[in-house]
Amino acid sequence: MDYQRDEHRVHLIVYHLIWCPKRRKKVLVDDVGRDCRAIIEAKCAEQGWEILELAMQPDHIHLFV
Repeated sequence: MDYQRDEHRVHLIVYHLIWCPKRRKKVLVDDVGRDCRAIIEAKCAEQGWEILELAMQPDHIHLFV
C-alpha cells in the first residue's frame, strides 16, 4: 500500500467491506464460494481496485479494497 499523491493532497483510501447472506446461512461453500470469489476478483480488476485481503468463510466475506 502506497500513498497516492497529486498536486494538492496525499491520501490512502482503504475500504473494509463485509457481506453476510441472509440469517448468516452457510451458503458460501464449494462451487458457490469459488464462483463468488471469481466474480469479486473480476469486478475489482475491471474497476482497477487492488484487493488487499479477501477472506471467505461459509457464512460471510471480508474484503479489503
